[in-house]
Amino acid sequence: MKYHLLLFLSLLTFGANAQLDVELTSHTDKEKLKQLQLERVTQQYDLAKWTFTDKVLIDESATRPYSHPTLTITVSRPSDDGSFLSQYLHEQIH
Repeated sequence: MKYHLLLFLSLLTFGANAQLDVELTSHTDKEKLKQLQLERVTQQYDLAKWTFTDKVLIDESATRPYSHPTLTITVSRPSDDGSFLSQYLHEQIH
């Protein structure tokens, strides 16, 4: 019984990470790289506990990330996952 409960909970957690609604404003190469980074980080870490919105906008023209009205992230540092994770969680928690 405990095994089934753990399996069920892990599937729920995976589902929470897998259901992000990501939109790219211009579909540029930089925005696509940032989307890949977002997918990589959300697969690597269980962020369900800190995910308050599933709608994410990636905007190359944005000068800074912000959380309202839509969580919007910039394309900066697509290879620095630690920095991105910090920025993403900061905006999620707003």
